[in-house]
Amino acid sequence: MGVIGSAVHGTINNMSGQFHANNGQYATGVEAVAAGASGFNIGTKSNASYGDVAYGISASALFGSSHNYAVRGSVSNLDADPWAGYFIGDVYGSGGLLTPSDAQLKQNIAELEGGLDVILSLQPKSYSYRTEEFAVMSLPDGPQAGLLAQDVEAVLPTLVRSVHQPAELDSVGQEISASIDFKAVKMEGVIPYLVASIQAQQAMIAELQERVESCCAAQDGMTPHGSDHGGISPQELLKEQKLRIIPNPVANITRLEYFVPAAGKVSLELSSSDGKPLMNLRQEIAQEGEHTYFWNTTGMAAGTYLCTYVLDGHIVVQRAIKVD
Repeated sequence: MGVIGSAVHGTINNMSGQFHANNGQYATGVEAVAAGASGFNIGTKSNASYGDVAYGISASALFGSSHNYAVRGSVSNLDADPWAGYFIGDVYGSGGLLTPSDAQLKQNIAELEGGLDVILSLQPKSYSYRTEEFAVMSLPDGPQAGLLAQDVEAVLPTLVRSVHQPAELDSVGQEISASIDFKAVKMEGVIPYLVASIQAQQAMIAELQERVESCCAAQDGMTPHGSDHGGISPQELLKEQKLRIIPNPVANITRLEYFVPAAGKVSLELSSSDGKPLMNLRQEIAQEGEHTYFWNTTGMAAGTYLCTYVLDGHIVVQRAIKVD
């Protein structure tokens, strides 16, 4: 037993013999084809065991004048659960994973709408994997955080894919582990909705800030004309002004409970998740104290809405979620 052992070791150096040359037009170190079996066809199968380091396959591509691919995978039969690469266990890449995103590859390009509604509809979970029951999948140990494929499928079905992991067989065809069917999520597909939701929230914040500044300018530093707030400063007024939505997610009949710290002009307004005004629910001169408005949401589409409580120019905004 030497220091280096090779089960198969092939080198192509010239154009003599039955192989193409290394300096010719095309050179193949190892070429394997498996076809015709009724069960599994494996072109190349390699195992490395024991020792300090074990590589099942170690590949490098050097000195290519145009392109170098250490490992290249492709799949042609797109009707038969295609996977150009299938890995069980963690995958590390120091250079990062790139996906095709060039504008020239795309069509029907449009602004992404409803990003905030989508993100608010997703349900992040904490969990741990059933590692013992599904040991063959090499699932990670310990506490995890993420999304359930079934939850994502209800909101973004195009990001969820059904996966079939075939049974493992030994060298004589005996089953070592059974096949597994499960759902997987293309998590990077959530990123555009995150970006759109942040942009929508920033637009809402900017609009509300503009409204507040406009009220301040019209009312001389937020001191409402013609109103007596009993000496309460604007800071105290904003602190005590409250709006509650019960229940939330909302029911067909939902209570909007709001506290008026000092008598004044009250307005309850409803907007879409991107801040577009929909309707004025209530407008009145309210006395100091607790008030309730019964909001009928029957017939409203599922989604996210903004309820705005305005008291003499002072604003409180709460988010309401309507589900089917």
